[in-house]
Amino acid sequence: MKIAMVFPGYGSQFVGMAKELYDESRLIQEYFEEASNCLNINFVKLCFASSEIELAKMDYAYESIFLVSSAIAALLEQENIKPDIVAGFGVGEYSAICATGGLNLPDGLYFLSKYAQFYQELLSTISVRAIKVQGLAYSKVQKICASLATEQNYVSVAVRLTEHETIVAGIIAAVGQVEELVIAQEAKVMEMPVEMGLHSPLMMPVVDHLGVYLEKIDFKDLNVPLLESLDGKTVKAGDAIKHYSMKKIHHMIKWNKVVQALEDFDIIIQVGPGTKIVKNLIIRYPEKQILAINKPTDIDAIKKILIPSKPVLENQL
Repeated sequence: MKIAMVFPGYGSQFVGMAKELYDESRLIQEYFEEASNCLNINFVKLCFASSEIELAKMDYAYESIFLVSSAIAALLEQENIKPDIVAGFGVGEYSAICATGGLNLPDGLYFLSKYAQFYQELLSTISVRAIKVQGLAYSKVQKICASLATEQNYVSVAVRLTEHETIVAGIIAAVGQVEELVIAQEAKVMEMPVEMGLHSPLMMPVVDHLGVYLEKIDFKDLNVPLLESLDGKTVKAGDAIKHYSMKKIHHMIKWNKVVQALEDFDIIIQVGPGTKIVKNLIIRYPEKQILAINKPTDIDAIKKILIPSKPVLENQL
């Protein structure tokens, strides 16, 4: 059976994530200890005993999601549960890269801490907003954004989720204009956190600042391919991953391409906090084995799927 592992991004974090796994696994505990030493953050307190508001802060959420996802991936590998391909939504792609040997834990934490720092600095200089548009074709939403966008009042499709579901991000005034026009065409609109990323040229100041720090990080070839979310293609070489890790910040995410490619896999595992990705995939692929890993019983469940119990033969009775 072909296994795909998918790693969640911003918004999947919650207080108590991976607590049961932490309590039972020395490996998970070691990951938390190493991460806490790297960034001088008490991740046990942050992830298990803080508040949802505190944990949702960008510089905490990015790093905590990366830590939890990477630790769970290492635990699965310890249990000999290995993927044939990996993918990630938003910052979850860095977890996917770490899980396949392309990035070690300290470098990933370092990179994401700088990413969050520079993104927060950008948000202090511009007023932006993000919305999810449901029930209107991507081509129509894209056309509306293109007709309204200017250099000073930029707006674009940041994420293409499905053919009729997109995330639009940009300057507040421009996003408001898009909202009016899509509602006029009977689309539904939902507010989204800008911490997910603008995935547009608005992010170029972040990319420029990160470039200096990126040179200090060694990206290695992946053990299994990454299904990247810009074009839905696979990438494995370290140099290509290094380039891609920056390009994805300021280009539109085509999550629909990733979901289409997952059709070729028998088992899809969400590795990281929450269940949002798997819930959406179950709707798309009801015939597949799809589950999330959040507690020890989830690992037991996937092991039963991969290693079914042998039938008892008559001569063994």
